[in-house]
Amino acid sequence: MRSWNSKRRMAFIPLSYSPEDAALVTGLARTAIYALIRDGKLKSIKEGKRRIIPRAAIQAYLDTHAS
Repeated sequence: MRSWNSKRRMAFIPLSYSPEDAALVTGLARTAIYALIRDGKLKSIKEGKRRIIPRAAIQAYLDTHAS
């Protein structure tokens, strides 16, 4: 995740993550995140050159794979 100062971090919860940030918050490897996107198991949005993963998509994926 980007190094946000504590005030900014407390101000909001991100609605979406880059694949790199999604890897950090899930504990998965970045390559695993891209594989999940490629296989259609994790929804993402491509806007120009930037790909973002909605927080809700990450939560939905984790909920369906929780033991």
